[in-house]
Amino acid sequence: MSHRIGKTAIKSCHRLTYGQVNRMLEEDDAELIAQYSDIIEDLRQMQELAQNMRALRFQKGSIDFELGEAEIELNKAGKPIRIDLREHRTAERLIEEFMVTCNNTVAEIFAQAELPFIYRIHETPDEERIQELSIFLSNFGYRLPTGE
Repeated sequence: MSHRIGKTAIKSCHRLTYGQVNRMLEEDDAELIAQYSDIIEDLRQMQELAQNMRALRFQKGSIDFELGEAEIELNKAGKPIRIDLREHRTAERLIEEFMVTCNNTVAEIFAQAELPFIYRIHETPDEERIQELSIFLSNFGYRLPTGE
């Protein structure tokens, strides 16, 4: 796949949620499809492209770390009261695939040019919050090692 890097601007014509896109692409929601008839074919082409890109990435040896995403519900005091697992569906995978491809492309260009580059890292989690999460999870029979 070819690419071009340049100054760009995004002009949003609609603001869609993952849920809306999933209902259109997975469930053929007629009402939403009618509402977004000007972009539904673009969404379908994006879905097909993302699926092809994902398949190619796995053929090249990529590993699937899709573990779902935790949604933590907090009470008014900011303490966790419930954890749900949010499934990655079509819309989430579509955006994820485009983001991964973009990030990999930019990183490859900087590496080939031997230019300094800042990579995103995740900070070490706060010990107190990890301990609170461990206590919360223990109420559901889960054990989270905290290093103590």
